Amino acid sequence: MICPKCGKDVPDGTKYCPNCGMVLTGDEQPPTSQGSQVQTPYVPIPQPEVSSAAAPDRSGSGTGVILGIIALLLAAVIAVVVLFVYPGFLADKMAPASSELTEQVQQADPATAQSFEEDKQPAEETAEAEPEKELTEEISEEVVEDEERTSLEIKAVSVYDEADLLSSAEEKSLSDIIMSCERGTGWKFLFVTAEGIAENGTDLYAEDRYDDLYGAGTDGMILLIDMDNRMIWISSFGEAERYLSAEKIDSILTLADDNLRDEEYGDAASQVIAACAETKLFDGEETVE
Repeated sequence: MICPKCGKDVPDGTKYCPNCGMVLTGDEQPPTSQGSQVQTPYVPIPQPEVSSAAAPDRSGSGTGVILGIIALLLAAVIAVVVLFVYPGFLADKMAPASSELTEQVQQADPATAQSFEEDKQPAEETAEAEPEKELTEEISEEVVEDEERTSLEIKAVSVYDEADLLSSAEEKSLSDIIMSCERGTGWKFLFVTAEGIAENGTDLYAEDRYDDLYGAGTDGMILLIDMDNRMIWISSFGEAERYLSAEKIDSILTLADDNLRDEEYGDAASQVIAACAETKLFDGEETVE
């Protein structure tokens, strides 16, 4: 029979044309001419078998890509947990005991819990300010103690109101005047009011008080108000003797007459002590007879 595709003669009963591979049914006849087009049946071409050893295994590479993506996703989740969730967890664990107390109070009584939250912040602010307040109070107390100590020292070395003739304000004012006079002259000034010295004598008592406090011969003076003998007395020592003669002392004491008459002992003492200092500052030395 004739192959309808290649037109070659093939043996009868052949299923495939040995020349072109055309499938033969056994009844094929040469094609009849119908114009210029020849119809040929489709013949499948067998594909060569590929060895399983030579074919690349792409299933493994696909699985590796999927595992890599999963690993990246897990890493991203862990990073989010570490950066955001874990710090909040630690903060909750390390919250002050007051937070736990607040939760307990909320469970017991919501109204009380609200009041507790409102009062907690002022209490915390007060606790923070308490050390600073205590430090300020300690400094203030030290300053006051220093001022009181200084005032007492001034009084101890310059003013002895043993007859209780001066008020506290007068003692402070007189102490300030004495300090100014001492700085200006370099002398020591002592003011004493006393009772119960009649048997000793006013002049001897004044000298003993000055010598006991400052030492014999120290430049300066003492002003003594003797309430037993109703006398006001000045004794001078060292350099002060060259400025305070007996006549100068009598003249200075007359300045206090009006104040003594009115029992203004603080003003009287201030005028006398200032006048004694002025003898060195302005008047100059006098000859002591």
